[in-house]
Amino acid sequence: AKVCFYIISLLQLDVHIYKQDILPGGLELISLAGEEYSKQLREGIGLFLQRNPPRDCNDAVVALIHALKDFEHELHLHNIEQPKGGAKARTLLGGFVRSWVDADRTRLVERFSIERQKTSMVEYSCMVQDKPSIAPPVNEMEVEIRKVMDKYKPIVQTWP
Repeated sequence: AKVCFYIISLLQLDVHIYKQDILPGGLELISLAGEEYSKQLREGIGLFLQRNPPRDCNDAVVALIHALKDFEHELHLHNIEQPKGGAKARTLLGGFVRSWVDADRTRLVERFSIERQKTSMVEYSCMVQDKPSIAPPVNEMEVEIRKVMDKYKPIVQTWP
């Protein structure tokens, strides 16, 4: 994430230099720099993620997603088009996020399978005399689903 902020500051410096009007006319320093920074960022982060794939959604991943979105915003702020294959949070981390969501979904389905719920409901209805209820299993499901949703909330709020 720090490298993203460093590149954002380099891009801001390039914008400042460009606005000083000291470069030859026709030289689109901002666009050239933005495209190059984006490609370099994608290559660097992509290589890092290949060598160190994140196993789950954690604070470092969320920080990287936010930093990449800040970089994308900075490009947009200066009317720099993101080059094809540039550094985009969704492109670089989307596959990881999809695999984590699928793994969590599978885990929840296995945990709360119908057979298991039948067992839980039977056990509970035995404990509550003559008043069968499914409240504890459903409440347990809701708590677990909320935990998973909360884990992905920072990512969902960042991506459009």
